[in-house]
Amino acid sequence: MNLLALHTTGETGSVAIARCGDDGVVVLEQREMAAKTFTAALTSTIEEALLAAQLAWLDAGAIAVAAGPGSFTGIRIGLATAKGLAEASGLPLLLVSSLALLAARLPRARAVLDAGRDEFYVGEYSGSGQQMLWERLLTREAMLAAPPTENAGWIACEEHVADVLGQAGATVLLVSPPDAASVARWAGPRMLRGESSQWELADGSYLRRSDAEVKLQAAR
Repeated sequence: MNLLALHTTGETGSVAIARCGDDGVVVLEQREMAAKTFTAALTSTIEEALLAAQLAWLDAGAIAVAAGPGSFTGIRIGLATAKGLAEASGLPLLLVSSLALLAARLPRARAVLDAGRDEFYVGEYSGSGQQMLWERLLTREAMLAAPPTENAGWIACEEHVADVLGQAGATVLLVSPPDAASVARWAGPRMLRGESSQWELADGSYLRRSDAEVKLQAAR
């Protein structure tokens, strides 16, 4: 099965084409996108990646997309594109947590992403990111006060997040940020098992309201 994977929840974005089978997930092609270009570049980048992999749109077989937490705008662009493609093509769609992609590097992990405003997106996963135990938006104090879990290691992809945890005495595994290839590697085995999301109900994992929603609520 071929898989089209999208990642637009971080500062940079990417599109990957992968082949999934009993022997694992093989990434055939990955194309990068610069920050703040997703709206204009995502569709053309998908076309370029498919062309480079010598595949047509319907040859993709399935679609997987990172659904957050992360950049609100990036989540919406990636998710809207993936849902539109799934609706138009009838291809199965699977949503992937950005925190699960980080957690996939360890058997059991507490994955952390910077949420701004001295807050952090934190999720605990087992089974190398396959089983979510919890995901929350935490203040710095709440994150550092969270009781330890046996055999769960901290993992981050941002140096300043690792520094915050390290200053509190935590041992942190600092890794490269997730990308579309990591979306494909996480989603591929699940797709082969027949797992998918209903595109009509698919929504982003924001973990907090946008600034616009906060301002609207305050104005009422």
